[in-house]
Amino acid sequence: MNPAQLERLSEYLHKLRLFKSRERLEALLQQAASEELAYADFLELVLAEEVAAKTSTFVTNISKAKVLDDARLAKITDAYTAMSLRLQSAFGLRREESIKIVPAWADGGDRLQLKDTWTKGGKYREIAIRIAVARTSTASLNLRDNRNICSPKIYPA
Repeated sequence: MNPAQLERLSEYLHKLRLFKSRERLEALLQQAASEELAYADFLELVLAEEVAAKTSTFVTNISKAKVLDDARLAKITDAYTAMSLRLQSAFGLRREESIKIVPAWADGGDRLQLKDTWTKGGKYREIAIRIAVARTSTASLNLRDNRNICSPKIYPA
């Protein structure tokens, strides 16, 4: 195959967004020549490789979550940071959400309420308090009377 043909094929593959085939064009042509593939078989080879490349995923099933154990939490001397980490662990809050929370406002009885200005995407959220760990975290916040944390926010401004 001459270089002009190879360049045209490469351009066509690019226009069709067949990037994997474009990268491997020369190798595919050599494979087709060595196996003496017919046109239809060569086309099937190219398309099968492209479909495989587009449908493959590179997602792992390994969790990246950090475990908050009592020993490591006890080493944290700042009460605000410790409470923020407890909220993140108990409710799955993002770091920014757990920092901006105002305990007196967030207490919804059986729900933790998050203002739209506290959340990613600016959406108001309510999180049901269902598990014992979450109940313990909200109890330690003293959400109703706010005695544990002196500031109206977890972190003072």
